[in-house]
Amino acid sequence: MSQVAEINELVSPRAVAAVATRAEQETAVASSAVASSAVTLWEQIIDHTLIMWGANPSVFADEEFDGPGREVIRLAIEIAKQYARDGKPAPDRVVPDADGGIVFERRQGILSEKIHIWDDGLVEYIQLHGTRVVERYPLELP
Repeated sequence: MSQVAEINELVSPRAVAAVATRAEQETAVASSAVASSAVTLWEQIIDHTLIMWGANPSVFADEEFDGPGREVIRLAIEIAKQYARDGKPAPDRVVPDADGGIVFERRQGILSEKIHIWDDGLVEYIQLHGTRVVERYPLELP
């Protein structure tokens, strides 16, 4: 599997192997453990990062920029809940951007992918190879 296919899991489903072998088949227990772990990580992001930012916007006072507003935080929580329900892997980092948005980011070597929630509510998927943009498109949310 290519490195791009391996990391592209925040939005895209895991690629299915062209030739299945018994060695790669996951047991139901292992599959549910992985899904449960993803849900737990998403819950930690919601409970310990996003809700904290909404409850205490002064955490950004020392950063010399306005943090995300309540509507952007609400949208980020909804996205995190949906990704947890779908069993998507949690990001490595959740950071505010300087314009009042939020970025979920996953990295694997020089590959990275981001879900960027802009301050105006636009949500984009961005995949990078180093600093080169490989894919970028708006996400339609249910």
